[in-house]
Amino acid sequence: MKKAAALLLALFVAVAVFISCIYIGENLNHHCYGEDCTICMELRTAEAIISNTGMIIAVMTSVISFLIFKVCKPVQKQTKLVGRSLISLKVELLV
Repeated sequence: MKKAAALLLALFVAVAVFISCIYIGENLNHHCYGEDCTICMELRTAEAIISNTGMIIAVMTSVISFLIFKVCKPVQKQTKLVGRSLISLKVELLV
């Protein structure tokens, strides 16, 4: 249930960013009619959505990187891979 909720939330954020980018692209060169222009307010809101989502992505990338270096590195050190190859086993190949 939690995975489905997380996936739905991630999908919602991705759609919000995508729609904001489309809206900014379509209304970038609109004719502003004054101080209380609704299109300008909506453009600022779309820019805020993109910038806030970018900050979230940066934080999540930092957290994931930290977890990879702190959790996966010790696990890799604990597992010892035995390097076996045909040369180490002194196998002679016949041609």
